[in-house]
Amino acid sequence: MVRPLPAFLAFAFAASTAAPAATSAAVQAPPPAHAARADELRARAEQGDAGAQLSLGLMYAIGQGVPRDYAQAAAWYRKAAEQG
Repeated sequence: MVRPLPAFLAFAFAASTAAPAATSAAVQAPPPAHAARADELRARAEQGDAGAQLSLGLMYAIGQGVPRDYAQAAAWYRKAAEQG
């Protein structure tokens, strides 16, 4: 005998298999303030500022002002960690 799925599981399954919403360039583009902050941090991070390296890593990890990129996040975290 096959039992029906509980309502919360059926909803979760339906939500996870639904087609993704259409995205536009406006939705994907970071706000100018975030992009400018990322540029500022990148300049400082490349000069060896550990705080800027950590912050830039966080921005890459969450995709704020830059595309989400876990490899870049890890690289900036590593550079900051190497400085203590």
